[in-house]
Amino acid sequence: MKFHISAGAHARRHALMHTTVTAEQLGDINPAAAVALRYDGGKILPAQLQKTEDGYRLSFILDFLAKGEGASLTLVNTDSSDRFAAVDLADAGRVALMADGAEYTAYRYNIGFAKPHIGPIVNKYGENITRYDFEVKEHPHHRSIWFSHGSVKVENAETGFVSAEVDTWNENPHYGYIKTQKITETVAGPVYCAFTAENTWTDEDGNPLCNDVTTVAMTQPEEGVTYLDVDLTLIAAYGRVTLGATKEAGPIAVRMDENLRADRTGTLTNAWGAVGEDEIWMKRSDWNDYFGTTEGGHVAGVAVFDNESNAKYPTYWHSRNYGLFAPNRYYLGGEEIIEAGQSLNFKYRIVIHEGDTETAGIREKFIDWAAPAAISAE
Repeated sequence: MKFHISAGAHARRHALMHTTVTAEQLGDINPAAAVALRYDGGKILPAQLQKTEDGYRLSFILDFLAKGEGASLTLVNTDSSDRFAAVDLADAGRVALMADGAEYTAYRYNIGFAKPHIGPIVNKYGENITRYDFEVKEHPHHRSIWFSHGSVKVENAETGFVSAEVDTWNENPHYGYIKTQKITETVAGPVYCAFTAENTWTDEDGNPLCNDVTTVAMTQPEEGVTYLDVDLTLIAAYGRVTLGATKEAGPIAVRMDENLRADRTGTLTNAWGAVGEDEIWMKRSDWNDYFGTTEGGHVAGVAVFDNESNAKYPTYWHSRNYGLFAPNRYYLGGEEIIEAGQSLNFKYRIVIHEGDTETAGIREKFIDWAAPAAISAE
């Protein structure tokens, strides 16, 4: 099976690509075995097939394609091994995200925490990029990377139960919880690893507010860069859900390490070139990037990309000079209602990088996310 890749109006470097193929299109390719894409000249790109409702999703990292150029690649079976793996260590309350045999970070759930989070995030020198301090008194609920909302209310027409406005963001008295019910899937492969968690959001007494299905996929498309692609679906399984207009919302949020704060060594910027909280807080933008200098003197950062499939795109940002940043479509955009039995989906890409915004090519990486190179099957 052959594919043609068209770069379009942008040069493509280390671009994560996805396309869907049917079982019929695969022909003689064995989807249960390892696969790769071969250039006409013989060069091989690792690739990965994952079963979907529509067939198979083919994923690979396009190493380079110049602006306006195209390339033809042939899908072949190969003997390549898995570079990435997601391992559910349920007794320890974490899913380890592995790269090249080492744990890069982990999704931590239930044991000791009111809600799941991803952390720590460190550079290759072992220095913190996100904050991972459980003794801190200032915003102690800001744990690296997490998912929550500061005002959740459910109205159950069948039972008559109407909750208060429950805060699952802060962890002050009478706060809510997000409990992982199970890890339903883990994926390993040469291109990425992934896991899916099913969670229930409750009030302090354990009354359910809603469910979520969260999938996180990790890859490292080039040296010094890690992608965490997040797909989160909130499900109104217990009645009509209202997500209130609060600044304590994301649903995704990141807290940078203290050394990287914008009021210390760091810089907070967005897609329009604005800098700092005064120019960025509650302004709409496709992305925010936050970088600074680690304790050991190395420049590193984290960017979060919004997705055009998310409602009210591009989002407003709850971004602060003290190290917090979160896409927030609610505080100025107003509350959102999920009718009973319905769902609401969010998609984001988190980019963990070395260097500053320009050096890391954050603008170009967003283009690859929002307007990818075209793929056609031949």
